[in-house]
Amino acid sequence: MEAAEAAVSSVAASFGYLLKDKQFEAMTQFMSGNDTFVALPTGYGDSIAIIVCPLKALMKDQTSHFRDIGIVLLLVCLNRGRAWREILKSNIYQERVIAFVVDEAHLIKNWGDDYRPEFSKLGEIRSLLPQQTNVMALTATATTVLRDHVIKILGMKRVSVVEVSPGKDNLFFSIKEFKSIEENFIPLMKELKDKKLSMERTFIFCRRPIDCAELWSAFIRFLKDDITEPPGLPLKIPEVRLVDYYTGCTQEAVRNVILSQFSKPSCLRVVIATVAFGLGVDCPDIRRVIHFGVPEDVETYVQQVGRAGRDGKLSSCVMLYGPGVYRRFSNDHILAYCKSKD
Repeated sequence: MEAAEAAVSSVAASFGYLLKDKQFEAMTQFMSGNDTFVALPTGYGDSIAIIVCPLKALMKDQTSHFRDIGIVLLLVCLNRGRAWREILKSNIYQERVIAFVVDEAHLIKNWGDDYRPEFSKLGEIRSLLPQQTNVMALTATATTVLRDHVIKILGMKRVSVVEVSPGKDNLFFSIKEFKSIEENFIPLMKELKDKKLSMERTFIFCRRPIDCAELWSAFIRFLKDDITEPPGLPLKIPEVRLVDYYTGCTQEAVRNVILSQFSKPSCLRVVIATVAFGLGVDCPDIRRVIHFGVPEDVETYVQQVGRAGRDGKLSSCVMLYGPGVYRRFSNDHILAYCKSKD
């Protein structure tokens, strides 16, 4: 264990990175030869390893961060087929593979069955690696049932569990009755019209791309020329928009601009998006997260509200709930939360 602690400390120091206690514990357990399940709140710093099968936005974000701290890497994107299997089985890979690390590990259960079946194949990937290869699973939200499911799928052995409660003292939660897009969102539109660049950043989660498009259209109708900064510029220029929306259907060039604009100081104040954007992307100064559409489960909800206040400042999380809100496939636990009093 002492050798592992020294190795972790040396690597962190070489990159000028100060590890938090639980980060250090997780890496030390891992380097000591233990499979490690890590459950740390969003923003705590669990994404310190290579990401397996991430979304495009997250891939670009992580690649940029690694290069900024001097880590040389190659981003490999393989299409469906046998190529990835042949790579993993090759002698050169088998001799050099160090670890199998899965970030956002809760998605093995939440997405693996239907939405992104690649997650359900992570167990197959593990079976192709040498038996001595250590496994690490990282997530911000994990019930005991979910944790046991992930451990089973990934074939983890001698598992060390490192976890911190996902609760954050700087987040304030509320449930608001949904009446209509106009009635519930016009106050936000007015605030944006008045404050423009001084308005705090807001993230609006929608379950469906059609809801994103409808809400985006409502902002356009209300703000008119004021939807850009300076006002009156062509809306087709994404760099000048105060509001934008991001789904899997958004053009890749526009998605790249939105990701870049919302990850640094810019004119972009409001992003309306599906889970395609929010997962794991580091935007530290989001002050509000609004849910227009009930998440599938509590784990997903906790993960998504974790986008707010990652810099530790006070932030709010609002759930809109009512007959007009999409809640298909949401489980009983999250629906019970939505029905509780504000």
